[in-house]
Amino acid sequence: MRQQQSKILIVIVMTALLIGAALPGYINQKWSWIDMPQLKTLPQLQTIRKEGLTLSGWQTVKIEPIQIGNQQWLKQEVKRDKQTAIVLLLTQNYYKDQPQVEWMDVTGFLGWKTDEEQRDRFSVKSTSEDLDPVEVEVKFFKAWTATQTYAVAQWYAWPNGGHPAPSHWFWVDRWAQLSRNRAPWVAVCLLIPIKPLGNIQDAWPVATALGESVQASLMAEALVTTKP
Repeated sequence: MRQQQSKILIVIVMTALLIGAALPGYINQKWSWIDMPQLKTLPQLQTIRKEGLTLSGWQTVKIEPIQIGNQQWLKQEVKRDKQTAIVLLLTQNYYKDQPQVEWMDVTGFLGWKTDEEQRDRFSVKSTSEDLDPVEVEVKFFKAWTATQTYAVAQWYAWPNGGHPAPSHWFWVDRWAQLSRNRAPWVAVCLLIPIKPLGNIQDAWPVATALGESVQASLMAEALVTTKP
């Protein structure tokens, strides 16, 4: 009960801070949520959309565009020693684009069944030396088709973190807009092949290593808090 009250209090405080910070702009008719700032890193995001990422510790085997739903993703096949994996990336392609139902689109496209869903975290060193490590929360689960079983990790990456729920990015971006900044995003889906009866926890170290490399590469190349 006490923990629930604490969460409610945090939400109330955050809402009050957002309203307080936004009110001067509203009064002066400079409402930042309507006049949305542009993305300075849009060219870098579009390059990733075509060329993929340079992933430390991993070798890229193949890169190709792939149509999932009504959006063009990038499929990047990678390997490290005998370990193979697939990285699916959907970069923000327009300054007004928002993450929405990407995970449903992936599920529909691959036609897989899922089980053992859980939440896990990993951290990545910040691009700024005076800031704490960036923490990323991912949805981690088992998925299988008629021919292959995977351990899957999914999250939306942004400059100072990541989370599988679009709502978390929404508040990060809105907070950034109050100071005329933006928080660009990239949808990330990692597919790590495992045995049909394999334990996905055995694949978590691989998911962590690959996830850290993906997040770090995105933060270095395109995911920076931007001003217009």
